Amino acid sequence: ATLRRIAKYGDGWMMLAYPPDDTALPEFAKLRRYVQEQGRDPASVGIEIWVANADGTASEWRDEVRFWKQAGVTHITLNGTFGRYFHRRLGKRSLADHLDVMRRYRDAVADLL
Repeated sequence: ATLRRIAKYGDGWMMLAYPPDDTALPEFAKLRRYVQEQGRDPASVGIEIWVANADGTASEWRDEVRFWKQAGVTHITLNGTFGRYFHRRLGKRSLADHLDVMRRYRDAVADLL
């Protein structure tokens, strides 16, 4: 029902429940099909995911961004505080730690965005 409402009225979907693997792809295809059924262009409905592997490595971050971009995701948000589903919170808590991760993440993936 959520995907049908997005297809009819929305301009995007914040998809948080699927990990960066093929399990998300059928849901993306379903959303795009529903959007087309509404007479809308699937490219007009964005898909946002949250990258929540703040303790990961630059290589892991790059692999994940490549996967999501290939899947057609339009927005990627780094979130170090969300700890549900498969997401992992940043193990450290200080503002300086969070800023450090954000800078390292940006430096690692900026050329892929």
